[in-house]
Amino acid sequence: CPCALGLATPTAIMVGTGRAAKKNLVFKTASALEGLAHVDLIVFDKTKTLTEGVVAVEMIENLSQSQKVLEMVSALESQSEHPLAQAVVQYTKSDLEVEQFEAVFGRGIVGEVAGHQLVVGNEQLMDDHGIDITSSRDVLDAWSQKGMTVVMAAVDGNLSVIYGLRDQIKDSSK
Repeated sequence: CPCALGLATPTAIMVGTGRAAKKNLVFKTASALEGLAHVDLIVFDKTKTLTEGVVAVEMIENLSQSQKVLEMVSALESQSEHPLAQAVVQYTKSDLEVEQFEAVFGRGIVGEVAGHQLVVGNEQLMDDHGIDITSSRDVLDAWSQKGMTVVMAAVDGNLSVIYGLRDQIKDSSK
């Protein structure tokens, strides 16, 4: 009976949105609720909803074995306002002077510290600057698989440091 469908569908949507609201889930449209039937995976953004909102260095691979390299990277990162940069700055303090700084949108930063050229950022930035990362591919892939954000730093054209950064999930997140 067409009347039953005319009543059943809006009623089901109202019941679904009502039950979701009791669990603190809000749907902008009824079609969003309907589309949920086809969802296999949900990905959340990092707006402090599920995480503490504080990114920190969890792992580090200092390929250079030099504390000065860590300080140079920290000095350059101190010029950036990006949360990932701030995590690196918190990890290693530095009072070195930055001679040149440039942010590369969506990729990282480049600059000069203590007479050395630094490139700090993601894989695309390393590729843009011709920096070979193949010898560290296993580390990069393993850390990415563990849910870390990987930031690489090259000094004078050589990959020197790899940072594994992560925002901790809140205890209240399921």
